[in-house]
Amino acid sequence: MSATLMTQLSGNVATPKIPSKWRWQGPVGPGSNQWPVNSRQPSIAALHRHVRPAGQCMNCINAPELTRISTIAVSRLDSPGQGPAIGSGLVTALAMTSERDLTAGLAGFAAGFEEVLGGLLPAATGVAADLPEAMAYAVSGGGKYLRPYLLSCSAEMFDVPAERILHAGSAVEVIHAYSLVHDDLPSLDNDDLRRGRPTCHRAFGEATALLAGDGLLTLAFEILASRATHPDPEVRVQLVGALAGSAGARGMVEGQVIDLACQHRDVGFATAETLARKKTGALFSFSASAGAILGKAGAECRRALEAFGSDLGLAFQIVDDLLDVDGDETVVGKRVGKDSDAGKATFVAVLGLEEARAELDRVSAAAISRLEMFGGKANRLRGIVNFVATRNR
Repeated sequence: MSATLMTQLSGNVATPKIPSKWRWQGPVGPGSNQWPVNSRQPSIAALHRHVRPAGQCMNCINAPELTRISTIAVSRLDSPGQGPAIGSGLVTALAMTSERDLTAGLAGFAAGFEEVLGGLLPAATGVAADLPEAMAYAVSGGGKYLRPYLLSCSAEMFDVPAERILHAGSAVEVIHAYSLVHDDLPSLDNDDLRRGRPTCHRAFGEATALLAGDGLLTLAFEILASRATHPDPEVRVQLVGALAGSAGARGMVEGQVIDLACQHRDVGFATAETLARKKTGALFSFSASAGAILGKAGAECRRALEAFGSDLGLAFQIVDDLLDVDGDETVVGKRVGKDSDAGKATFVAVLGLEEARAELDRVSAAAISRLEMFGGKANRLRGIVNFVATRNR
């Protein structure tokens, strides 16, 4: 691990002493933080139990204590020759919320979110019933709701009421669903499987799927324009403008065009990064910064969260590219190897497998560094970084 990254983690907090029972007593000398390859690692949970007060939740720890725990974890886990297939010990060590906690948080959020989202979809009646049915199909089926959950974690830092969070999150989710429906069409990625079931055009036909995507796209702005999203019209205008920019021809749509243009071509890292930050990162960036917009936070907060979301989206795309190479199709829920077959400009194609994993670590650390100004309030956002970097689907 670089000295720069260690400095970012530790700040002005002195590096804590590693417990003697975990200290490597080898050639490098007693008390060193160097660890032997193949030494048995305690789990991150065990590290947290040792260094935090008994019974204290990771979400309740203040910023200096959070840094102290992270420094211990990084010192212990940053060992040569170690790290899981996707992500590494560094990414795990940087997590401030365990995967179990994050998964439980997502599940709890989904329960209330699905009810609100379902209520905002059009009813399936009359001769055009296939359209709302296809729209409902597109937003269901076991999605993680990660983007609206990201918006929720951001908004809660600014004490935004739950109703506003759920409405704004619904706008994000229907935009995301529209993008998947159109992305799967024969004229683009031509996918048959999404979330472990037939894609929308396979279930309803290509024409209905195309129109369902159109319906979801426009529904997003109808939701944001509603007073239920925020009583202040200026806030609603800002949300509409920000989402349009992220999802449109300067954001996600442009990323899709770059993706198509780069197929079966040799591209450099800069092009692959631009593609990912637009196609994937733009909507993450909106989701993270929308909490600041809803909470009427200052420009500095909004810029920090936009940058955080962009980095998070980049990490998400790198993991997607890794899963396309060594993921389990039954877990991932879509066909693996398809990006390679299509000649896509993935990070694995551009960097190679190991360098792509190293880039995932770098981007994950960069994302976490964007949250410094928020202290302990951003712990759930830090947990999302770990969840994204270590996910298997």
